[in-house]
Amino acid sequence: MFPYLLTNFILFIFVSIAFAFYTASERNIDAAEESRHRSLQIANELRQSSDQLTNLVRLYAIQKEPKFKAYFQRILEIRNGVRPRPNEYDYAYWDLVIADQLPPPSEEGEKISILDAMKQAGFLESDFLLLSLSKEKSDQLTKIEFESMSMIDRELKTGKSNPKAVAILFDDQYLKFKAEIMKPINDLYHQLDDRTTQAILDAKEKVFFLRTVLILSGIVFGISLYFTHRSLVSIMGGSVDEVFRLISLLGEGKFTGDIQILNDNKTILNSLNTTQKRLQELYEKTEMASRAKSEFLASMSHEIRTPLNGVIGITQILFETDLDAEQKSYLKTIADAGKALLNILNDILDFSKIDAGKLTIQKTPFHLANLVREIFDLFAIEANTKQLEFKFEINPDVPEVIVSDPSRIRQILFNLIGNAIKFTETGFVILSIKKEEHSILFQIKDSGIGISYEKLTSLFQKFSQVDTSTSRKYGGTGLGLAISERLVGLLEGKIGVESVKGVGSTFWCSFPLSIEEETNSYQIEISSPVSKQIPISDSLEMNKKPNVVPFDGKRVLVVEDNVLNQKVIGGLLKKQKIQSESNSFHHHCSDSPCLK
Repeated sequence: MFPYLLTNFILFIFVSIAFAFYTASERNIDAAEESRHRSLQIANELRQSSDQLTNLVRLYAIQKEPKFKAYFQRILEIRNGVRPRPNEYDYAYWDLVIADQLPPPSEEGEKISILDAMKQAGFLESDFLLLSLSKEKSDQLTKIEFESMSMIDRELKTGKSNPKAVAILFDDQYLKFKAEIMKPINDLYHQLDDRTTQAILDAKEKVFFLRTVLILSGIVFGISLYFTHRSLVSIMGGSVDEVFRLISLLGEGKFTGDIQILNDNKTILNSLNTTQKRLQELYEKTEMASRAKSEFLASMSHEIRTPLNGVIGITQILFETDLDAEQKSYLKTIADAGKALLNILNDILDFSKIDAGKLTIQKTPFHLANLVREIFDLFAIEANTKQLEFKFEINPDVPEVIVSDPSRIRQILFNLIGNAIKFTETGFVILSIKKEEHSILFQIKDSGIGISYEKLTSLFQKFSQVDTSTSRKYGGTGLGLAISERLVGLLEGKIGVESVKGVGSTFWCSFPLSIEEETNSYQIEISSPVSKQIPISDSLEMNKKPNVVPFDGKRVLVVEDNVLNQKVIGGLLKKQKIQSESNSFHHHCSDSPCLK
């Protein structure tokens, strides 16, 4: 594998260098053409300016119009860099000016002489000497032309005609100087053509050679890549696509599927297959451990909650007996401890279900105000004991019936409101419900102890509390907010908190707003219209019901395998003046009516 990779690397470097020389040779052809074009442009300007000067001086000598003399002087100033060169300064420029089809040149443009233009163009020494010689001959010819214009000026002043003023512009000496101007320029033309042609030929030979080298290098490079691919496939033990597919599956955590162990143990694909097999075994062990944990928690839930509910039930029955103040105090302590233990157990079981992904969301339409009132009724006694302002506010634009999981929303609000009351000694606890664009927002604001800013980041972690002092003073497992955050996530919502230590906190959560258009198809128990702002005292009054005993004088058969629960149920039935008979097994009473 390594020799092929090294060969490919060397070939790549070689091809890159050859391509750089190839593009440089192509640029040399363009540069030669560009240099020839610039040189010819300057040479033509010198030749054309000399021709234009001759035409203007002859027109002035014949027509005696002052504008021709002015144009003559302007051409010399432009050529010598005294006046700026017009932007469209070509061979036909002055012909159009003389014919009055263009205005005389303005003062806009670059001031540059012919000699400076030759230097900027990077002329070779031989080219520069030829054009310099041509300019010297043009300057000598200009002296004769100035002499002719002087004669014309005197003729205009004196009114006497001077035939010599025209004759010197057509005699042999003038024509000889004119020819001497063109000879260096013609030589420059031939010199530029020869040099440019040779440069282009040399560059084309290099281009042909380098093109051949690139083609051959490409063929060798392709052959080397082919052998590299074969070597790579041999090392991998299969196609590159198969290897990357397996790597992608492992990266996504998909460990299950068919596993093919190859004969060659040294291939990458075989190593990946072996890794997949080991991960699959670990995954199956983890699944078994998770199932065992779930079964254990389910079993423990029954084994612990059954006697615990019995203890709590017995305390409720004892409260109805004749007790003195001290006995009631002890009994209340037992009941409170039992309820606290039951809440802790429920939190642990709920969190375990969420953690194992076994908790399902069941969305149904429900009456929001009724759900909120039920929660407030549960906390009414505790809030009144602390003399808190305890109320909820629902904005008028909030729909009465929404579609979500009412049990999970009840659990979330129960945790948040319970925490607010727990950590608020004086002041208020207020729940406000608002409708946003596509969601519904719940805000629980309290005037409790508050939370410092640095503690907010760890607030929703499991078994987390603000500090140990709150745990000792107020109790709790630290699971309530963690469970609420997980439940909000399952409902595709968001949860957060804003708090100032010593001032209070505002916990908020939002859920996607879903409204069932045809709610008549569902069995929804909706009471009379609910006020949008209900103090908890009014809610308590509405919740009171008359004590009705519909089974007075009846007999009931209680089938329960737990003796403690039999006693609890029997005691509750006795309070309702119902005679009962208990049995531990259902098949023992199959012949007896359960209700007489």
